[in-house]
Amino acid sequence: MRTNNTNILLELENIESEKIPSVILLFGENSFLRDQFIDRIRALSLSEVENSFNHDILDLSIVELIDLQVASQTYPFMSDKRLIEIRNSDKIQSKDKELIEKIIAEKIDSTILFFISNKIDARSVFYKIIRKYGKIFDVDTFPNFLLKEWITTTAKTLEINLSQDVPDLILEIVEPSMGHIYSELKKLRDFVGIGGQVSIEDVSNLVGRSKVDAIFKLGDLFLEGNLEETLILVRRLLNNEAPELLLGVLRSNVSRWLVCKIAVAKGLDDSVIVKTTNIPKFLLKNIKNQSKNLSISYLRYLCFSLQKLDRKIKREGDRSNLFRLFEIFFVESHLAKTN
Repeated sequence: MRTNNTNILLELENIESEKIPSVILLFGENSFLRDQFIDRIRALSLSEVENSFNHDILDLSIVELIDLQVASQTYPFMSDKRLIEIRNSDKIQSKDKELIEKIIAEKIDSTILFFISNKIDARSVFYKIIRKYGKIFDVDTFPNFLLKEWITTTAKTLEINLSQDVPDLILEIVEPSMGHIYSELKKLRDFVGIGGQVSIEDVSNLVGRSKVDAIFKLGDLFLEGNLEETLILVRRLLNNEAPELLLGVLRSNVSRWLVCKIAVAKGLDDSVIVKTTNIPKFLLKNIKNQSKNLSISYLRYLCFSLQKLDRKIKREGDRSNLFRLFEIFFVESHLAKTN
C-alpha cells in the first residue's frame, strides 16, 4: 500500500505505536517531512532507554543485505520491538529479489524494517515487493496548495495563534519549503510567546524577506519600464537563487495582474475579487495599482511568453545560459509594452 504526499501529514499525525507497519518504505527528497516522519517512527517504536539497544541503522552503500538478514533475526533486548533503518534502499536491485523476500518472510515479528531512500523507481522489483508486504510513504514533494493548511496546523502545534491572512503572507514572503517556514514560525513564537497572537505586522517585521522584496522590486522596475535596472537585478537574483523560483514568482505575479484586470473590468468589488481570485486581501490594492495601466492582451502575451521561457529553461543543459534566456524575455516584453 502506498500513501502519497497529499495525505502524508494525516498519516504522520494519526500513526500510533501499535499500528506501525512492520515493513515500511519512506522515500523522497522533502528532507524536513522525511526527518519528521523518521523521528515519529523512532519515538513510537522505542523509548529512549530501549533505543540504545534495539535501534540499528544500516547503510546499503556500506553494508551487504546479508547484514540486514542477520539483524532482522535478532531478538529485541528488554523491549517489545526492534527498529532497523535501512538507508540508501535504492541500492537494492532486481537480482536481490529472492533475498529481500526471504528477509521479510523470516524476520522476527517484533522487528520493524524501515527502508529509507531519497529516490526510488516505482517500476523496480524492490518497490513492488514493499508494496506487496508493507507500506510506502512518498515525501518526494509536498503540494503548495496544502502548505497553507500545514502552516495553520503547525502553528497550533507550536501553541501560537495566527491572525487572518497571516498564512497567506507567510506563503508570499517565505520560500515554499517546510523547513524554512517552520523556522520562521518558531521565530514568531519566540516573539509573541506561547499562546500569543501573530499579526500581519509581526510577520512583516520579523520574517526574513530580502529575497522576496528583491523579486517584487523586479516587478516594479519592469512595470516602470526601467530595463537596465531590471536586467541588473535579474542577474543578481540568478547568481543566488534557482531560476525556477524567479520564474514561479513572475508567473504568479502576471497571473494575478491578469485575473485582477479582468475582475476590475467586470466591475467586481474588492470582497468578490478576493473570494474568486485567491488574491490575498493585503495584496489586492498593490495588484490593482500594478495592473491598471496594462492591457489584458499584453498580460496574456506575458503569460504565453513565460510559458515559453519555462520550456526553454527545462530544456537548457547549460545553466550559464539562463540569464540570457531571462534577458531575452524581459527585452522582448519591454519592446512589446512600449510598442
